[in-house]
Amino acid sequence: MVSPTPCDLHHRVRSWLQEVNRHVDHVRQSPLLPQKARRATASGMKLRDRPAQKPLAEISINIPTRKRKRAKVMADSGNVEDANNAQPAQKKRGRPPKPKNNALAAGDKGDYQEPDQMSAPLPPASIPTFPLPLRSPARSPSKSPARSPTKRGAKAFHGARPRGQIEATYLARCTPAIWKYTFRQLRAKGKVIPQAVLDLYEKLQLPSHGCVPEELRNAYDKDFDTPRKSREPIGKPDYLESFQTPFSAKQCARLKETIEMVLLKAERNARLNAHERQWGAVVNQILCEVELWSNGAVALFNIENCPIGPDELKPLRPNSGQHIDEALQSTSSKSDTTENINRMVDWSLGLELGLDDAPLIQEAYKMCSDNEQSLNQTLAYVEGCPLFLDLEIKKANTARSPEVQLATWAAAGILKKRHHGWNSNMIPTLAIAVDGHEWCYYIIFELAGEIIMTEAAKFGDTRNHNGVWTIFHRLANVSSWAQTEYAQWVQDAIVGWAKGKIQQNT
Repeated sequence: MVSPTPCDLHHRVRSWLQEVNRHVDHVRQSPLLPQKARRATASGMKLRDRPAQKPLAEISINIPTRKRKRAKVMADSGNVEDANNAQPAQKKRGRPPKPKNNALAAGDKGDYQEPDQMSAPLPPASIPTFPLPLRSPARSPSKSPARSPTKRGAKAFHGARPRGQIEATYLARCTPAIWKYTFRQLRAKGKVIPQAVLDLYEKLQLPSHGCVPEELRNAYDKDFDTPRKSREPIGKPDYLESFQTPFSAKQCARLKETIEMVLLKAERNARLNAHERQWGAVVNQILCEVELWSNGAVALFNIENCPIGPDELKPLRPNSGQHIDEALQSTSSKSDTTENINRMVDWSLGLELGLDDAPLIQEAYKMCSDNEQSLNQTLAYVEGCPLFLDLEIKKANTARSPEVQLATWAAAGILKKRHHGWNSNMIPTLAIAVDGHEWCYYIIFELAGEIIMTEAAKFGDTRNHNGVWTIFHRLANVSSWAQTEYAQWVQDAIVGWAKGKIQQNT
């Protein structure tokens, strides 16, 4: 298909204009001409007397915006040869002049109307029409509504502290109060630390030096003996003697492969400044090994979406229920109100109940209300498993410490034990915080009616082989403690409580 030349387009436009003019004359001569059509000539200017380029504005919306000046011989004579031989006019420098309008040039501004307000006679349906470009009225810039002093950062006296500003020191003023001490400070205050807490603390102190099993020395030396010597070998102090290793030769071989993958993922997460969920994949790979060691006695749970329940287990803020700022209360999180503090942790390790113990617990639940039918501080899917280790991963690029989450969650667990009379002062809870490569632990327990949280202590790291092996050794010690001392407490406190409930009913 041959595209039309400029001359052909010019002739088509001229024929279209002639047809429009003939139709306008026919309509104006008709006796049925509406009264509205005569308003177009109110200014004394006929439609045919308008400039020739004015009707072209109706199709200007369909023409490219490129401006190009034509030779005057095209409009005057209409000679095709002269038009082809004519040279385009030279473009002048500076701002182009504004187009003049007859009505505005004459100074008659009152008779001039915008194109969208003109009521010219409409052509028949067979003739296509094109909308005129509308002029948008000038608008003043919108002003943002004034913000209240409270929202700008000024705190009201009767407002509750936002959840992002709650620190560990704030928990000491809540109900129940959660205090943070070291063992030395507790002894200086004349407090007697429970023996169960000291036993768990001793297990977390071993080993005190290198943790890489001696059986893997030859395997590691072979891995690090590369042609370019690009990998730094493990130092001699980092190896642990064979009789101190809690793992068998088969377990050591499997853990060696797992550690290589853990180091690879941890290095990539640190280099890319990854989100906490990426670090959660590293944590999950490490904690899954605990399930393999225990042969199903220990279970790993992801509880990042399991809230504390019921509400009576949530620590209450100071002066709870008094002087509540309504504006702040309306914008507070649904899970953390202005009266109580609700926190959730990411992972948890629990002890699986035996085949004989689970039916006793279910039978005892029949004598309890619905919100009491749980063995821990949540009514979620882990309600039937006693939890002994909680783990929280710190959010990336934030200065907030995960201590508040761990302390609040553990305090709710202690309140749960108090409610049922499960000897809450006889067993501690272990909490681990993960901040990138670094792992640290806290021991949370009840002492003389107060909830105590120890200062952070190093649990291990994922920077090198020795750091990851340290994590595995301490997790092995914790798993052994859970299957012995903690399991014995479950039998005495929880299973004994269930048996007593059943005997009272019978």
